Amino acid sequence: MGRADEAMEDLLRYRTLAGTSSEDLALLKSARAAGGVRGYRLQEVEMLRRQLKAGGTWPYGLATALALAYGALGDREATIEWLQRCTDTLEDGALGMKQGREYDFLRDDPRFQTLYHRVGYP
Repeated sequence: MGRADEAMEDLLRYRTLAGTSSEDLALLKSARAAGGVRGYRLQEVEMLRRQLKAGGTWPYGLATALALAYGALGDREATIEWLQRCTDTLEDGALGMKQGREYDFLRDDPRFQTLYHRVGYP
């Protein structure tokens, strides 16, 4: 719809409400300014992996957050890997596979279809 800047501002607002540290918010803003949406997503992946390594949590699950971030980057293998982890750990975020636009590029992948059915979708 041509409103990428507005969407990015919403993502940053969400990150603030979700408790993202001011340091990480500054890194995300800087990455967005330097590399646009892709820069933001790459920084987001780095931030989430750091949280995972440190034993941190995320409101709807770190595996889900990483699947969404990798999906937004168009990384087929990493997205499938993290969706698999979502379903293995029963994160609610796996239910987003049905409508998540980040996963549109995977809809014809047999591995995605297997996970999709595993979650309970026909």
